[in-house]
Amino acid sequence: MIRWLRRMLTSNASGRVSGGVPPRPGWQLPEPTEAEKAVVLAFLNRPDRKTRREAVIRALRDRLDRLMLPMGFVRDGADWERDLPAGQARVAIQRFSGGVNATLVVAFVPKRRPAHVHADRLWTQLPNFVLTGEHRFARDGTIHYALADHDAATMDFPLAVLRDRALPWLLAHGQGDFPDLQDFRKRPLGEP
Repeated sequence: MIRWLRRMLTSNASGRVSGGVPPRPGWQLPEPTEAEKAVVLAFLNRPDRKTRREAVIRALRDRLDRLMLPMGFVRDGADWERDLPAGQARVAIQRFSGGVNATLVVAFVPKRRPAHVHADRLWTQLPNFVLTGEHRFARDGTIHYALADHDAATMDFPLAVLRDRALPWLLAHGQGDFPDLQDFRKRPLGEP
C-alpha cells in the first residue's frame, strides 16, 4: 500500500505511474488534488503520526458504534457482530501494515451455506460497494489517516456506503437471501 501511495504521489501528467506501470485498462487510479497531496505528505512527515492514526481509528470506532449499536450489533474490539436467523453478520476495521489507511470488511458467517453460494461471496471490503464513477482519492471507500486527521468529514462517505449499501446487503444475507453484491452497489447514498 505504501508503494502505491508513493507511486501515486509521484505520478506524472501522462496518466502513467512513475516506473512505467500503466493503470488497469478501463479504470484510472483516483488522483489526489494538490491540497490532498500536501495533507498526505505533511502527515507522513509528522513525528506523532502513529498517535494521530490511533486517534483516527478511535474516532472511526465511535462513529461505527453510533451507527451499528442501535441496529443490534455488539462491538468486540474492532469488530461488530450481530446474530441473525441465517447466521452472523460482522463488520470489522481492517488496518494495513503500511499505516496509510484502513477499510471496513463486511462478512456473513452462515449457519448453513447453500451449495450455490460460494464462500468468497460472503465477505468483501467496503470499497467494493463504491461505483467507479464515485471514486476520487478521498472517496474510494477507505479511511485515509492523513485526510481523516485533517478533516473528520472524509469519513462520511465510507460510512454512508456502509450504511446504505453494505449493511443492507449483509442484513439480507441474515434473512437467508444471499443476494449479489452488484444489486446493492447501485443503491443511492443518503445524507450522512
